[in-house]
Amino acid sequence: MTFHRAFDEVEDQIEALHQLKKYPQIKQILTSGGPGTALDNLIQIEALLYETSHERMHILAASGIDPTNVAQLLEIGVTNIHVGSGIRFGKSFHQPINIEMIRKINSAWYIYCIW
Repeated sequence: MTFHRAFDEVEDQIEALHQLKKYPQIKQILTSGGPGTALDNLIQIEALLYETSHERMHILAASGIDPTNVAQLLEIGVTNIHVGSGIRFGKSFHQPINIEMIRKINSAWYIYCIW
C-alpha cells in the first residue's frame, strides 16, 4: 500500500512518518517532501530517506521529476520515483506520454547506478 501525497500537507512529516510506521500495510509514501516539487524539498526528502533507511517503508519521490533533474534525486539516495507530467508532451497531463522522456530518465538512472 502507498500512502499518497496527503503526507505533503502535514506540518511535521517526521512525526507523521513515525505514525505511518504503525501500519505494516503501508510500504511506501508518495511525497514531494512538502509543498512544491521534489526538487524544492531535497533536504526534507533526504531526511525522510534517512528515517526510513532501516525500515520496510520506502519513500517514493514525486512531483516535477523529469530527465533534467532526476540525477539530483539519485544523488541524495532516492531509489524510487513517480513521474507524471514531467514525461508528457508539453509537461501536461492532457498530453500523451513522451517515450523519449522515459528513455532519458532510464538512461540517467542507469548511468548513475553503474558509477
